[in-house]
Amino acid sequence: MSVNVCKPVTSKRFVGVALGRYERADGLSVSCIRCGQEGEALLAVTEPGKRRKKQQQLYRFCFVIALFVILFALFVTQIGPWLALPAHIQPVDAIVVLGGEHPSRIQHGIDLYKQNLAGELWHTGDVFIPQIKDSYARIASRLATRRGVPQRAIHLLSTTNTWEDGQEIAVLAQARNINSILVVTSWYHSRRALCVIQSHLAGSGVAIYHASPPTATYTPETWWFRGGGWFLVGRELAAMAQYWQRYDVRSWSC
Repeated sequence: MSVNVCKPVTSKRFVGVALGRYERADGLSVSCIRCGQEGEALLAVTEPGKRRKKQQQLYRFCFVIALFVILFALFVTQIGPWLALPAHIQPVDAIVVLGGEHPSRIQHGIDLYKQNLAGELWHTGDVFIPQIKDSYARIASRLATRRGVPQRAIHLLSTTNTWEDGQEIAVLAQARNINSILVVTSWYHSRRALCVIQSHLAGSGVAIYHASPPTATYTPETWWFRGGGWFLVGRELAAMAQYWQRYDVRSWSC
């Protein structure tokens, strides 16, 4: 506690000077006790309560900011590796390329096929798109044949989303007596895609493996460096929530 002598009302150091409690210009709360006749000096007892309150508010604010930074850092560094399931590549009956991210997915699928890992190459998303007057699955099919994949080995599935991918893969796997598949899709899509496909193939005995095409733009560790990475990961997390609500697909448990 510090003791000052109250100045007259006209003093610039004090604001609203009056007998009793008032506040000084620097924010300290002051109690004045009259010491003599009116007009004589007053004894001012300063109380640092207001300053202490401001300091506590500043400390709380800094704590909240620090906590936010820590949680944010944990999120952006861990969500990518969590979305990207580890690749498991081995010989299978069919390589299944999921539609999207053209041409990186089909290029990787063709590379795997040419390593003699499968006898068939499937591609989902065979739906006509007016803007390109074709389907990406058919464009992928032509690319595959130009790179040496026999036309008889290529099978196109008419699907528009990941849920339909799982449905049609299960139907074709049963029709062609397939025992194992290697799913090719982007790393950020792998968790939800494999979870959906597993749900449709449950009880069928079909073994499911996975591979993602290499990418230098948006990796599981660096996706948050670019705006496009935020868009892709944000969209995938939203799709996970939608599939949980609509199809009861719990991607976090796969």
